[in-house]
Parts: sequence; C-alpha cells; structure tokens
Amino acid sequence: CLRCPTLLLRHWKLLGQALGSDLNPDALSLRILLNAGALGRMAFIKELTDQCKEESGLEHALSAMREEWAGVTFRLVSCSTLGHEVLDDAVDDVLMLCEDHLLRTR
Repeated sequence: CLRCPTLLLRHWKLLGQALGSDLNPDALSLRILLNAGALGRMAFIKELTDQCKEESGLEHALSAMREEWAGVTFRLVSCSTLGHEVLDDAVDDVLMLCEDHLLRTR
C-alpha cells in the first residue's frame, strides 16, 4: 500500500498524524513503520491509499476536462427579436460536453 505512487506529501502527513510520528517518505524503513505501530493501523493505511488512487484519477479526469474546454469557443450572435446577443448554434455541443463532464466526475 505505501509504495503507491499517488501518495503525496499531504497523505504522508495524515499517516504520520495517525501513527503519532513524523514520517519522511524519502527516509522511511520497515523498522520505522513497525516502531510507529503501522501494523495496528492497516485499515487506515488501506483506506488512505484507496483515497489517494481516487484523488489521482479525479485529478487526471479534471485535467483532461480542462483541455477539452480550452478548445471550446463561445460565439455570440445578435438576436434582433430579443435585442441582445445570444450563443450561436453550438449551445447543444456545450451542453453535451457539460453533461459528459458531470457524468465523469460522479
């Protein structure tokens, strides 16, 4: 679990707090973990690493969504009947993209 590449410094701090120890992931050893009582906190460690994986997946999904939105151009056209500008015919495409992104984040 602790070799998970998605564990960030904030996660190591949480783990250190749970173990009552200041953990340095760069200088971590099995002896340090055992002395800190990691065996008794395996359920917490598993939950933390699962959370890290979910966060990482969400971060990647959000990054991909940002890239998709970067290519979207909102074009306004004058609407003589309303007296102001409205979005052009691309509204359906924008709504589809919004719905797709909402589904991906659930």
